[in-house]
Amino acid sequence: MSKDENSSRSANLDGGSRLRVGVVGLGAIGHGVAVSLVRSGRPPVVFDIRAGAAEGLDGIAGQMGSAAELAGVCDVILVATLDEDELHEALTGTDGILAGAGPGTIVVVLSTIAVAAVHQFADLCAGYGVSLLDCGVTPGDQAPLNGLVAFVGGRDDVVARALPVLEDFARAVIHCGPVGAGMTVKVARNVISYCTWTVVDEAADLAHAAGVDRDVLLAALREADARDPQYLKMLELRSSGFVVTAERIDNALATAAKDLDAATELAARHGVQLPLAEATQPLVGNVFVRNGAGAR
Repeated sequence: MSKDENSSRSANLDGGSRLRVGVVGLGAIGHGVAVSLVRSGRPPVVFDIRAGAAEGLDGIAGQMGSAAELAGVCDVILVATLDEDELHEALTGTDGILAGAGPGTIVVVLSTIAVAAVHQFADLCAGYGVSLLDCGVTPGDQAPLNGLVAFVGGRDDVVARALPVLEDFARAVIHCGPVGAGMTVKVARNVISYCTWTVVDEAADLAHAAGVDRDVLLAALREADARDPQYLKMLELRSSGFVVTAERIDNALATAAKDLDAATELAARHGVQLPLAEATQPLVGNVFVRNGAGAR
């Protein structure tokens, strides 16, 4: 890349409206992000290893010949590959991003990968004068509607330069900390999601076996938790600095024991297995004590 082109790239990185953006990987997330960028008036250049992946993307005239070619004309590159192996190839392949990216380019990883891999890729990019941001996104079905929430990890200055692009496809951008912090938040949220799905399914089986229609349960839970999600209670308590006394902890323990006993007794009556509820009974006390101690 010529000196003039490098100067132009630096100028673009200082002016959000002029940033040139590319999307590598046009699966569900990448395709949706590209659609949202077009809607925001920042049409990206795109590349996918599948030749026809860009078909049907209104506002985008086909795709580039390679990730390297795309990188050569972009300031910010959003990478939405399926997994870590595909990301490695997209970055380091013969025609990969680092083969075409100039110093000052920002690579934003939208793929959910291991946090250790984020650091490895960040170090690899740094060797080329390229900055990497990790950007966990959710919920995936809102990608084409400018509806993603982006959990971003990276240096303050790099996040600030990429922010205009991030804001053009996401409804909220949360800078979580240094490189790796965004992916850490995404991984932690995924733990909540998968565990919650499992326990809700278990609870729904219990209610259904006891004669409550699943649609009724769904309506009741939506009403009860829409404004004040119970799964956030302990985290909110710890964050608030609220002092939890020993008496409050004892009361909470007694209530939890009573409520979980009621659930297991009902399950036994109807022949329903509650492995998660039973596993929670001896553990929930630790949650109360840990959050109580943390709030003092």
